[in-house]
Amino acid sequence: MRFERATVHIRPFTPAEAVIAASWRYPGELSMYDGEPRNWHEFLAVTEAGHGYYAIVDEEQLLGFSCFGLEGRVVGQPANRNDLLDLGGGMRPDLVGQGLGAVGMTAILAYARERFSPAGFRTAVASFNRRSLVLCRWAGFRTTTTFEGPNGRDFTELVLIEAPGVS
Repeated sequence: MRFERATVHIRPFTPAEAVIAASWRYPGELSMYDGEPRNWHEFLAVTEAGHGYYAIVDEEQLLGFSCFGLEGRVVGQPANRNDLLDLGGGMRPDLVGQGLGAVGMTAILAYARERFSPAGFRTAVASFNRRSLVLCRWAGFRTTTTFEGPNGRDFTELVLIEAPGVS
């Protein structure tokens, strides 16, 4: 499967896509990212500020999701003191490790810059998830701290500060 940057879009979830994403199951340690099928409606909720979950699609095929604001935070993560936009995301399980991370990250950051114009971004990744940590660092994020998240797992918090006038 080959995807081009120009064809990847971020848009609100359809109800059918929300049901699919909430049902995703990941192998091994990545199973901590498994969805909860009963909570599919959470993928449809967007705040007045535009925070919430969004689908990452290519030719109308669901590739993954992104989330902004409270939905992008991990339980146990330190308070956001710098007005940075919290963000998170995930790839469809069968696409993990297929080289789409950079395409997805580029699309997420471009969408967030245009939609929210933040001073920067903050994300948190399970510390064992080397692939996602490498992707975040590739995108310019820098580690700020580690913390204990859900189920006692270690998480790494990363921040990307936007330079004035850069988009």
